[in-house]
Order: sequence, then structure tokens, then C-alpha cells
Amino acid sequence: SGDSSGVQGERRLQGPAMVGNAGDESAARPPLLVMFNEEMVCEIARHLPATSIALLSATSKQLQHALGTDDVWKRVCEAAGFKQRSATRTRGSKPWKEVYVSNLCIECMREGRVNVDLHGGRSSSGSRLMPLCMACFDKVAKLPPSERTRLVLPRAWERQGFDAMKLLFQKVPAQKCKKKKNLPG
Repeated sequence: SGDSSGVQGERRLQGPAMVGNAGDESAARPPLLVMFNEEMVCEIARHLPATSIALLSATSKQLQHALGTDDVWKRVCEAAGFKQRSATRTRGSKPWKEVYVSNLCIECMREGRVNVDLHGGRSSSGSRLMPLCMACFDKVAKLPPSERTRLVLPRAWERQGFDAMKLLFQKVPAQKCKKKKNLPG
């Protein structure tokens, strides 16, 4: 039948659909989520965590387009408690996906819960916020300032540089360690 490979009934993946024998019912069935319209995909995304939305959007162009909308990421940001920091008449507001990414911990990329303002809002360039998750914040805070080195947050140190990390380490207050009481034995 013109097939030079000698293999009959072979299926090949072509784009989102499978191509098979002419009489095969499943021959041209696209992946399930691609069959839904964009509104339905966005509704499904409302029930997913941000990491799942990001992974799902990487599976096809259609899902990337549907899940990359401001409505989807606005809901994710609202659920995480992230807000637009500043919107002006001339600059407008950031896309919500950028808002989400800018609130991820500078060390481990989990959702940041603590924003450390490096300049205290007083510099001419405005404030510079560095988000940290609670685990990374606690890792810094539990150390006395003299022990805060590049080994504490190595990824952030590499990305942000010496000056920014020095400021960050100065801004994070050291936790007061309670001394353990020696019980009479």
C-alpha cells in the first residue's frame, strides 16, 4: 500500500494528534485538554497551584496561550497574597505573571512571604524588595551577623551579588536565641 517501511498499522505522533489506520477511531484524537476551549482550561487552572499551571502551560502552544493570560495569573497572585506594587498613569501595571515571579524567593524560588526592603524606600531609585520564603528568612535570621556569608544563601548570592546580599544580611534581624536551662539531674 505504498508503505516502504514494511510495518502495517504503525502510529506516529504528529503534533497534538495521533495518526493511525484509516478505520481506527482513535487515529486523530488530540490530547484531552487541547479539546477544551480556552475558558474551560482557565476554569480548570483556577483549581491548580502555580507550579502545576506553569508545567501544564509548557506542554503545548495552545495551553501556553490559554494559561498565560492575566486572568489566570491574577487569581494565582490573589490566592498567594501578592499585589501590584505600583501602577502609574504612564507606566501602567505589570502583567500578573511578572508580579508572581517577582515575589518568588530569591534563593529557592518558592513563594516569598517576607519582602526585605534593601533601601528602606528612601533611595532615589525607590525601594528594592527582595522576597524570601520563611525557610530562607529563618536560615538567615538564626545566624548572628558575623556568620552570614555566601554559604547561607548561595544561589541568591550568585544572582544578586555581594552588595545586595550584604544589605540583605544587614536588614534581616537576628533572632534572639533562648539559652537552654540546665535541669538538675
